[in-house]
Amino acid sequence: MANTHKGESVVTIGGHEKKLRFDYNAIADLEDLRDRSLTALLEDLGEGNMRFGFIRDALYCGMLWSNRGKKGFTKHSIGKLMVADEMQGYAVALSRALMAAMGVDDAAVEKAINEAGADGEAPDPTETKSDGTGESFNEPLLLVDSSPTNSGV
Repeated sequence: MANTHKGESVVTIGGHEKKLRFDYNAIADLEDLRDRSLTALLEDLGEGNMRFGFIRDALYCGMLWSNRGKKGFTKHSIGKLMVADEMQGYAVALSRALMAAMGVDDAAVEKAINEAGADGEAPDPTETKSDGTGESFNEPLLLVDSSPTNSGV
């Protein structure tokens, strides 16, 4: 079981559950790999700008704590395990772990994920809103609150 107080979350990748942990080293590694601050990366994630490279690098950094020095563990080995139809699941797990690492409490994490969509899934952009306006759901997927008040990093 993941310890959210340590910035942990569980992700299924390659058919196996893996524990993600974002301590300060993992966050620094992610910032270095992407050459961007954690705040900028979280804003991209929250705005739905989820590039495959970011997701792969974040999964890699989140798993480094238990795999550092293991032969064959690279960001490219993570990329080989990833599948496109699981991107939303990866984003949810990363959001949980990163928000927990920043000191956001469990209830706020779950609220942010639930507001993004049921079970963390993005709304179908072809559906219309239930209020009958006919407007489509093409709002950005917000999974993280990167406001300075929640940034324990």
